[in-house]
Amino acid sequence: MNISEINNINDQIENDEAISMSTKKMLIDKAIAYSLESNEPTVLARSLVNQATYLLSNGEPALANEKAIEAMKIAEELRLLNIKRRLCNLLGNINSFYGRYIIALNYYHQSLRLAKQLDMEAATSSVLNNIAILYSTIKMNARAIEYYIEAQRASESEHNFKLYFLITHNIISLYFDEKNVEKALEYLAQMEAILKLKPYVQEYVALTLLNRGKVAMLQGELDLSLEATCKSDTIFDEIHDVIGVNEARLLKSKIYYEMKNYDKALEIALSLSKEAEKQGEFESEREARKHIFRIAQSMPINSDIEWNYKRLIALDEQLLSNLYQMSLYQLEEQIDFELQEQLKNNTERLIENMRFINEVSKDISKELNYDALIRIIIEKLASFVQFDALVIGLYDKNREALINRTTYEKGVITQSYDVPIANKSSLGTWVVRNRRDHYTGYLSHMVLDDFEPLHKNFKDITVPYESVYYAPLIDDEEVIGVFSLQKYTINGFDHLQIDMLRAIASYIAIAIANALKTARMKELNDQLKTISKKDGLSQLLNRYALNEDVKPLLNQFNTQNKSISTLMCDIDYFKEYNDYYGHVEGDAVIIKVSQILTSICLEYTPFIYRYGGDEFLVVFQELDEEKVDQIARDILKSVAIAEMPHIEKGIGEKVTISIGLAHFTPSKEHLNEDDLLRGADISLYISKRKGRNQVRATKF
Repeated sequence: MNISEINNINDQIENDEAISMSTKKMLIDKAIAYSLESNEPTVLARSLVNQATYLLSNGEPALANEKAIEAMKIAEELRLLNIKRRLCNLLGNINSFYGRYIIALNYYHQSLRLAKQLDMEAATSSVLNNIAILYSTIKMNARAIEYYIEAQRASESEHNFKLYFLITHNIISLYFDEKNVEKALEYLAQMEAILKLKPYVQEYVALTLLNRGKVAMLQGELDLSLEATCKSDTIFDEIHDVIGVNEARLLKSKIYYEMKNYDKALEIALSLSKEAEKQGEFESEREARKHIFRIAQSMPINSDIEWNYKRLIALDEQLLSNLYQMSLYQLEEQIDFELQEQLKNNTERLIENMRFINEVSKDISKELNYDALIRIIIEKLASFVQFDALVIGLYDKNREALINRTTYEKGVITQSYDVPIANKSSLGTWVVRNRRDHYTGYLSHMVLDDFEPLHKNFKDITVPYESVYYAPLIDDEEVIGVFSLQKYTINGFDHLQIDMLRAIASYIAIAIANALKTARMKELNDQLKTISKKDGLSQLLNRYALNEDVKPLLNQFNTQNKSISTLMCDIDYFKEYNDYYGHVEGDAVIIKVSQILTSICLEYTPFIYRYGGDEFLVVFQELDEEKVDQIARDILKSVAIAEMPHIEKGIGEKVTISIGLAHFTPSKEHLNEDDLLRGADISLYISKRKGRNQVRATKF
């Protein structure tokens, strides 16, 4: 095959919108094979670019990177600048896939510079779209929209319908995250118009269905949303679009969550998070694990939840590092051409600010105790920024109020009063309602929509601060709190300080979210520990709890001379009862006996265990032997009074129990675990041999 024919194959791979993934793979394999045979490095480099692009879309980023680097070596050696331009864009995508934003941006801007050098500035829509995606990923949505719109214009001028379609999809995704129905509908209409022109392109059909699902979900039409999303998932799967599959399945999980089908939502999200982790797709995994955390708030404890919290915290720490690198990258004049003049004039201050941001982000990301975290934030900011007051508070969505408001003023940390979100004289509540930060150099002259003068809602409060910066703390698209710095003087903070505080607020939000997640995880762990020590049927302590408790009990006996009495009982003829009445009724007897033990013994001891199937053990410390004997008789009597029928083998045709007691008084001899348990067991054996339904005691 000659070089012209190989180029024709690559043209088809690059330009045929309707080509299936399986056909594309076949053509790529053919192009690679013929390129190697031709011994022509230029066509091989082009074929490798197409192969790497296919591998990335097929969920094989490591292999895609390997092929792209191989192609880059050829492009560098032969100065194939257009191939290099495409490779820089592709390598940016690969690194963005892994969450390596700093490297991705570097490659994207190399691609833009090469396009300018080649006088191909019209062919920049793909790179602009990728930069917009990256900004959207780090939640800089306003900047992302600017790039998306510019990318749309460029793709339109290039007559690149496929890319225009993908950019429109990305814009809808951004407005979906912002819950902006009106904008999402506007761009969905654009997508539908393109689909009418090219209804045969499966990728277009799948993307349109996916976005119909998003808009329907925003409108509360969950059944329609699920139907469209499932159809898109099926098509993405058929055309082997791994990224599309991941996005569709995350949306499916979110829809099931809104439908309150938490089990299904969790099943899908867990599967997606594991698959994304295996693929190394940073953002997909993080989004899935954030959603798992949200689902977990509405479900009983699940064994996968603890691991998910730990993994999410690790991903958030990586995100903090990525955000810092992004800030530093901006500092080095490589990310936005329009920042160059500002950077030239403010380099030293920016370097100092970025170093401080890095220091703060590292220190606060390590602290998972909320109170300690607040102290670190205060100490760090006080060491670098001049201010007169600092406020950090949490937003309680259920109570619709700012709570746990910590104020640092004149060197003293205090807890302030809660403020309802409906209060329109608080700048803190304003930033929560409007989900954006605000800075005023002169508070008394502030004019904002949805804001009222201080005296209208705070009758007895005056605020001496003229310069106030307030920022909402946002994590996972949800406002979780507020952060504020304030000064007495007018215009107390300049624009560089405000930019720095805005960046620090995003780090504070992630750190606080992690601290709250850790507190929640500790709470769940405590619940798990409590549950693991309880017998599910009887609600008494179980053998696992006894194994933990017995050592400290023996230690107190052997070293502190505390006496111990043990009471062991079991239900008479319980096997015969189960055989005759069935296990359901048998369980009811276990529950009733457990309730009797609890009602009589709990006043004197917490150590009440279900020792075996129908055996129970109670341990008393420092309780008079006569009192223990009386408790045993009360238990025996209460079981008889309960009148549980046992006509098969019961004594008097009723359920009865036998009890054995062991009393241990401190002595020179060391008491071990076997002795402790064997004593009551011996007495119980005697009780059984002597006719059951009685108490026997032994003193040691």
